[in-house]
Amino acid sequence: MCPLSHLHSHPLIQNVARVARELHVPVYLVGGAVRDALRDVDNPHDFDFALADGFDELVACFAREQRGKIIPWDVDQKRIVFRQGNARITVDFSRMHTTDIIHDLKQRDFTVNAMALAVHENEAHLIDPLGGQGDLSAHCLRMCSQSAFEADPLRMMRAVRFSRQLSCEIELGTRERMHLNSSLITRSARERIKRELFMILHGPDLATSLREMHACGLLEKLLPDDVFKSILHKDLTFQQNLLTVGFLEDVLQQPDACLEGVRQQLSDYVNQEFEDGVSMMSLLTFAVLLCNACKSGNFTGAGGGDDILSIKTIRRIARDIGLGRKAQHILACLVENHTRILQMTQLASLSERAKVRFVQDCGEAAAGVCLLTIADDLATGSKPDCQYSSRRVREIAFDLCASIFSSQHLHTAAPLLTGDDVIASLGRGAGPHVGDVLSQAAQLERNGILQDRKAALIWLKSLSPNG
Repeated sequence: MCPLSHLHSHPLIQNVARVARELHVPVYLVGGAVRDALRDVDNPHDFDFALADGFDELVACFAREQRGKIIPWDVDQKRIVFRQGNARITVDFSRMHTTDIIHDLKQRDFTVNAMALAVHENEAHLIDPLGGQGDLSAHCLRMCSQSAFEADPLRMMRAVRFSRQLSCEIELGTRERMHLNSSLITRSARERIKRELFMILHGPDLATSLREMHACGLLEKLLPDDVFKSILHKDLTFQQNLLTVGFLEDVLQQPDACLEGVRQQLSDYVNQEFEDGVSMMSLLTFAVLLCNACKSGNFTGAGGGDDILSIKTIRRIARDIGLGRKAQHILACLVENHTRILQMTQLASLSERAKVRFVQDCGEAAAGVCLLTIADDLATGSKPDCQYSSRRVREIAFDLCASIFSSQHLHTAAPLLTGDDVIASLGRGAGPHVGDVLSQAAQLERNGILQDRKAALIWLKSLSPNG
């Protein structure tokens, strides 16, 4: 059975076809499912149907039969989501403005997505007015019309994502139109931009995607000015970003020997989603850009030792780009702690308590900080006079990461000092000064200056007027 006939016989498509025949309306399967069938991708989970007549009736009838929930998704578009076994199935229905499917396909984004099957007909035949099948075979991503990006500027970002996802090259004319229209991207809704950006940052061959967005002018429009100026103020800085994300992908695809036994846990960790389209992997990639922005010294709020201001700036950027609270927090933790393991190499020996403190402070981002550290260290390279420290950075990061993923229990450590210790030593009652002293002690512990309770008590005594 040919791929299209196999797709046409899919039970879900046959259910839509039966409802369509009962209502006497033409319905077409369009977009990704048709494209992927021609690529021999089995087991589709996302289906897009287009129809003109009987739109509301067909959607309501199909949702009842599948016991699915109808979600208004966009103008003239409704989504139905339901579960089938362990799979989550998404079905989109779009209202055509004319009854001519050819006209509808010509208004779409790329030729490889502008193919359709008439599911209400008994035989499967491809409707391909723009040569999408040929472009798919040639690994070419081509816009459907000269006005494709003016009609929906977000399609320029989709071009970057699809080119990697489908292993296609963006056709020269399409690339030129992207560069010409890059300033239009800000017309798209913030939520749509955020979702598309973080889907790109989760996708394959991240360095190529970043290079592509930079070349066509999109990256400049997508990132806040202070971030963009910092990571691209020198070509060397941008190349450092590309190297780091490349090594990050390498570490995940070919884990070090000590991570081999936790490969599945590693995969689950980076693929977890905090909100629609925003995964841990995409946050790690975005964190690479922000970490290098901090290092550049031109980043607003970075430098001068003012870590609090820097993290406030990170949170502001995350909020402005549309990330939710959980993702904001994870991103801030990743950036705030990205030099933490480098500092740990200054310790004569790494105690269990230091590991516990690291995990407690970083929370869910702890393993991500390890992965960032490894990728950054590999990208930075090792000069002859610092090869030992560089090797030590990776050893600590790999050890911590393996411990976290293998569920080795890092016991909760009690603070080195208590409020009672402070009050007794300083001879003053309770007050804000107690919290200030405890915060100083915690920071000194993080920096490796206070490694046990005895050292902490000696330090505390030095603060006393009689010390």
